[in-house]
Amino acid sequence: MPVTQDTLAVLRGMQIQVNEGVGQHEQAILRSWAAAWGDLAGQWNAAVADIAEMTAEGKKPSRAKVMRATRVRDALNATRARLDQLLNESGARLVGDAPRVVLAGADWEARLIASQMPLADSTASAGLLFNKVDERALEAIVNRTTGRIVNLHRPIGAQAEAELRLALMRGVAVGRNPRGVADDLMTRLEGSFNGGRNRALVIARTEMLDAHRNAAMVQDAANADTLTGWLWVATLDQRTCPSCWGQHGTLHTLEDPGPLDHQQGRCARVPKTKSWADLGFDLDEPVDMLPDARTTFDGLSPEEQTAIMGDKRLALLNSGTIGWDDLSQKRTTDGWRDSFAPTPTKTLMARSAG
Repeated sequence: MPVTQDTLAVLRGMQIQVNEGVGQHEQAILRSWAAAWGDLAGQWNAAVADIAEMTAEGKKPSRAKVMRATRVRDALNATRARLDQLLNESGARLVGDAPRVVLAGADWEARLIASQMPLADSTASAGLLFNKVDERALEAIVNRTTGRIVNLHRPIGAQAEAELRLALMRGVAVGRNPRGVADDLMTRLEGSFNGGRNRALVIARTEMLDAHRNAAMVQDAANADTLTGWLWVATLDQRTCPSCWGQHGTLHTLEDPGPLDHQQGRCARVPKTKSWADLGFDLDEPVDMLPDARTTFDGLSPEEQTAIMGDKRLALLNSGTIGWDDLSQKRTTDGWRDSFAPTPTKTLMARSAG
């Protein structure tokens, strides 16, 4: 069954709701980490001033001397305690929201299926038309999501602390004005501290999106007699990577998880129903309204195309040396699921040379 205008409207509504939910988590993380650094900056300024004075003698202090400094130890201890607090709060917010996200994922998938049916109010009737999802399956998704969130947050505090210690030593430079040394150190320390924040942001978006998609997959399985598979649908704009452009519109089996895009990906899983004839409707099917990726891309300016693909990849694509299917490849990442990412330009050039 073609994707209808109704399907695209439901998809837009789903994406708005999902982005608003994820955005609330992201804003909470940004606010709490900014407030934390504001509270810690005074201690770090005092610690950094001590380190800067150590360089005034013209000799770089040893790591042991820096780490033994009382105010450095105090700042590190206070920072680690605050990191643990931040991560516990962030994890608790995500875990608390997981049941809502999972239920929403199943509900929106039912609406997407219903939007492809020849009924006047298919979206509102979604809950009446299809098989009900096994609640135990949804509960299992919530439990898996909770476990992943906890496990992914666990190492962030230690990683951020290690980066802070490294920043302390890398920022120590002799032969400079102590004030300059101190300013440079504070910049490095804030960057290292915010590295933990950035990892927390990635976890928030990626895990909430995956929970939503996993619930959609369960909804699809419950209604396998109605569906022929699911479509990978990307947002076709300049922020979208070559891999997702290449995956857009591809049809996958119901057993395939996904879309397995990269971390913080914006792609969507859209169920595809069987034809109306196969479902017993004696009606003409509407025209497929899903935008074609290649047609959309060809309508962009050369500057926009280059911004998406890069010079070399675009040249290979335009010359016919590589095809649209070559843009994406699966990769395996330790501690995370498999995902699809842009095929490296070097790999594409090697293929063309071969």
